[in-house]
Amino acid sequence: MADGTRSDLYEALQARIQREVLTVHPQLQPLEVDVFFADELLFASATRRNDDGSVRWRSSHAATPDSHALPHLADAGEDLLARIVADARLSAAVDGGEGA
Repeated sequence: MADGTRSDLYEALQARIQREVLTVHPQLQPLEVDVFFADELLFASATRRNDDGSVRWRSSHAATPDSHALPHLADAGEDLLARIVADARLSAAVDGGEGA
């Protein structure tokens, strides 16, 4: 994930979050994922909405990378991925979903 541009890194992280969250809790599909960098923090959020647009489930986290360098952003992204997947795993356990 550390090769390429920031945009490539964010897209790869979004795809991994999408894939890994749905692996542990398929009932969260469709899943909206957003990744961005602001105020020296890397943010990642995954959201499952109800049909009426209200939020059914959301996991949002921020991490402070050691620098703006892609390898440091990638490391911070791994931390965010782990936290969001852990939230999805807990939700699956509560919901009785797969992967619990």
